[in-house]
Order: sequence, then structure tokens, then C-alpha cells
Amino acid sequence: MNQIENQGVTMNKKNTAILNIKGFTQSLRYCLSLSWKASKFYTLTSFLFRLLTPIMEIIAIYLSKEILDTLVLGQNNLIKERLINLFILFGIITVFKVVNGKFDSYVEGMLTESVNGIITAKIIDVALNSDIELFDNPKSYDKLALAVNNTYVVSSILRSSISFLSTTISFLIAFTLLLNSNWIYCLVLTIAAFPSAFIITYYTKLIYLLDIEQISGQREKDYYFRTATSKVFSQDIRLHNLANIFKNKYISLWRNLFEEKKKKVKSRTISTTIFTCVPVILSITILIDVVLNIIEGYLTIGDYSLYSGLITQLLYSISTIIVMISTLYDNRLRIENIREIENLPRTNIESGTILLESIESIEFRDVWFAYPNTEAFVLKGINFKIHKGERVALVGINGSGKSTIIKLLLRFYVPTQGLILINGINIKDYNNASLHEAFCCYFQNAENYAFTLREDFNLSNINKKENEYEMHEALKNAGASAVYNKLYNGLDTYISKLFKETGAEMSIGEQQMISLSRTFYRNSQILILDEPSSSLDPEAEDRLFQRLQYFCDGKTVLFTSHRLSNIKLSTRILVIEDGEIIEDGPQEVLLQNSSRYKQLFDFQANKYKSI
Repeated sequence: MNQIENQGVTMNKKNTAILNIKGFTQSLRYCLSLSWKASKFYTLTSFLFRLLTPIMEIIAIYLSKEILDTLVLGQNNLIKERLINLFILFGIITVFKVVNGKFDSYVEGMLTESVNGIITAKIIDVALNSDIELFDNPKSYDKLALAVNNTYVVSSILRSSISFLSTTISFLIAFTLLLNSNWIYCLVLTIAAFPSAFIITYYTKLIYLLDIEQISGQREKDYYFRTATSKVFSQDIRLHNLANIFKNKYISLWRNLFEEKKKKVKSRTISTTIFTCVPVILSITILIDVVLNIIEGYLTIGDYSLYSGLITQLLYSISTIIVMISTLYDNRLRIENIREIENLPRTNIESGTILLESIESIEFRDVWFAYPNTEAFVLKGINFKIHKGERVALVGINGSGKSTIIKLLLRFYVPTQGLILINGINIKDYNNASLHEAFCCYFQNAENYAFTLREDFNLSNINKKENEYEMHEALKNAGASAVYNKLYNGLDTYISKLFKETGAEMSIGEQQMISLSRTFYRNSQILILDEPSSSLDPEAEDRLFQRLQYFCDGKTVLFTSHRLSNIKLSTRILVIEDGEIIEDGPQEVLLQNSSRYKQLFDFQANKYKSI
């Protein structure tokens, strides 16, 4: 039994070793392929500059040896000429090293920017061309967020990858030369250098794992910092005297995290100091032996410079190689996360081929829907049909399924079961672009872009030729004329201070008016309004619905509203509760019955009566 267990342990160790090698080689290969894709020129140039560095170091070491050996030969003209030539060569190498270092920094910077450009472009492409599920699915969204955070980490790993290759060549050169000069020195130093390098690697990994463990605490600490320095919470904190609470919570968390890290860093400092001293002491011992050999005439004075340089090169190479191998392996998860975003759900909802020219009817036929990776149905057997020109209100408490119906109609998701028909044809058979063009939508939580008002209007319909008259009409229909009149530069005013200090600072209600005006400017066949007056004051709300009566004339409208006083805009009401349509009819009919709609209506009406 013990023999079998031992064999199992051995196999596990072998498998772990294989996985370590595989993880390292995969990380290295991906980083290099990414670099090559970003810029063949910068990749090759960077590798060349890194390769030239150790070669020039070796040449400089040999020139130093020759200069010292020549100095002790005497002072005749031939020796002087040789010294001058050696110093000229040494000077050329020294200047070349400086130039090489500067160009290496330049190329490294350009390569880093190129790689970051490719990664960020890839992330943007995934974010813009993925299904809405990407943002609704926590796992997928976390992967996207991690990829964003790891962009510059990958660039750092890439630099390590290129350095690893050049440092490996540097090690081979130094090892070979030292081996030929004195194989005992070479083997002793190589063996002594590895424990130091492994200890450094071990503690690097330990602190890396600690950082992962502290992520939750770091996020909490950062939250307190952001909250304390945020304009959003500034009034609430002062009103409730929360300043000391937030400050003390931040300091307490910081201190706990700091103390945990301090223990590890202190232990690392002591251990690495001890183990790093071992090869240093051996180096000094070897150099003492070299000096004694010089005194006894077995070696030249220049050999001291040669051995000193080769020893330094060898120790540095070994330490750097091991640390870089560890860095590449330990960061493989970050690299893997960048690679995985390419496999996130993208354009799962295939586009049909039929171009949608006009919408005569919309029908949900026994539609059931559960969000991906969940079991609970948000919609349960939804059935309704809307004809052209109808103004339909979706009414229900939060979570009833109103917004989900809109998402399905816009084909952000596909039904789990059942059919959605437009003009009697399955919605999946229509071209997605032409389908979306048929709708103009105001989303409740939508924000305006931080550009000029003119640009925002144009972005609401990129296929439409700019029309200033229609822009002003859209502003009027949304009740935003007063907001517009305050803008210092009219349509060319930035509606945010994000890019321009002269941009307009707007209230939430004013932002909503601008967003509504952009919806009206799009002016498609079907108008969808999701809580269009949620942030408006009563006067602005009344003006809006008066204008909507005019603007929506002849249009097919689908809207949601918690304020049932505004339902007068509708010709038909669908009452949704727990994912099911429980009532369907015009307001006057629903109010005559003991309906759920009447309960909701009376609840709001009674609040006003009690004032």
C-alpha cells in the first residue's frame, strides 16, 4: 500500500512539474506572439538590443583585462600605441553601450505602447461586439474587468519574456567563458547562486499570493477612500457626521493589511539577505584566490578584471533567469485571462437576412425567458399582440419583467421558449441592423455622451443626415428648450465638463431631458420609453406628456411608468406581475373592474388625496 502511495506522490510531482513547464512555456509563447503581432520591427529590435548588452559587457571585460596586462609591460612606444588602441576600442564599446541602452529604452517603450494598443483594442472589440449577456453575466463581466486591469501587467510580462531570452544568452556566454577559464570556479558559483535565486522567487510568489488574499480587503479600503473623496457622498457624510467613521475604518483596514504584508516582507528581507550573501562571499573567496595566483605568477593582473566581470555576469544572469521564469509562470493566470476574453460570448444572436422596412404588428407568443446561467423564469408564457399606431403601457412593480420584454423585443436576448413575431415573421429572421433601426428607445439608466450636444444628436442616428431644425424640435418635444437656452454655445456646447471646463453642468432631470430629445431626434417607427419622467419635476413631467400626445400621434409606442397618472398617454395597458400578463385593456375598462391595475392606481391617487 505504501509503495502504491509513494508511486502516486511521485506521479503527482511529475505531473506538477510538467504543468509548471507547460504553464511557463505557454505564457512565454503567448507573450512573444503578442509582441510579434504588435510590431515585428520593435520585437526584433528589442531582442537585438537586449542581446547586444551582454555581448558588449563581455567585450568590455576582455578589453579591461588587456589594458591592465598591457600597463604592466612597460612604457615603450609599441606598448603606448597598443594602450591607445585598446582605450579607443574600450571608449567605442562604452559609448555604444550607452547608445544601445537609450535606444533599448525607446524601443521598449514603443513596444509596450504597441502591445497595450493591441490588448486594449481587443478588449474594446469584445466589449462593443458582445451580446448584452456579457454585462449581465457576473462571471463574464468580471473577466472583462480583470482583462482591463491586467493590460499593463501583460506588457510587463512581455518585457520579462524578451529579457529572459537575452539573459539566457548572457548566462550561456558567461558560463562558457568561466568554464573554460576555471571550471571549479564556474561550478561552485553556479551551485551557490541557485538557492539565493530560488529564495527570492519563493518570497516573490508568497507576497503575490498575499496580494490575492488581500484583494477583498484592498477593495474595501479603496471603497472607503473613494467614498470619503467623492462629491456624491460629501453632503451625506457631513450631515450625518460620518467623517471620523470613514477615516477610522480606512486607517484600521490599511493598518491590518500593512501589518500582514510587513511580516512577509521582513521575513523575505532577512532570508534573501542571508542567501544572497553566500554567493557574494564565495565570489570574494574566488577573487582572493585569483589575487594569490597573480602574486605567485600563475595569472596576470588583467585576469583579476576578467574573473571579476565574468563572476558578476554569471551571478546576475542566474538570478534574473530564475526570477523571470517565476514571474512568467506565476502570472500565467493574468495572461490566460487576456486570452480568455476572446472566447467570451460574442454575437451569439445571429443576424437574419430579411430587411425590416415597416412594422405593422408585434406579437409575443407564449414567451418564456430565464437569464443565462439562472433557473428562475423572469417571463412566463407572455402573450400579446400590438398593432401599428397603438400606444401600449407596461405596468407592474419592480422586477415584474417589463424591462426584460423590451430587451427581448430589441433582440438583446432570445426567448428561452416561445416566439416573437414582427409582421407575422419570426424576429430572428430579420437583419439585426434593420431591426434596431426601426426602434428609437429611451433607456431609464441611459447616459448622454460627454461630447457636444450636436455630436450626441448625430450619434443617436448615425445614418441620418444632420438636421438642426429637427434637433431643436426634438429638444422642444422633450421639454428641454429651457435647458438648451442656458448653453453658452448652443448645439456645440459640451454637455459635460469631462473634456472641457466650459462644458455644461446639468442636473439629473436636465440630463434626462437631453437623453429624451436624442430619442425623439432618432424618430424611428417604434418609440420605446422606459420610465421617461423618472427624474423630472411635476411641471416638466406635465409638459413632457403634453408634447408626447402630439409627438406620438400615429406612432406605435411602448412605454413603462411607475406614475400611473401618466398612463393617459396610452390606448392600452398590459399589467405584468411575477413575469405574467394578468390584465390587458384600456385604462377606463381596467378602472371599472376590481383589477390589480385599479389597486395600483388607487394606491397612488390616495397618496395625493391624503395631502
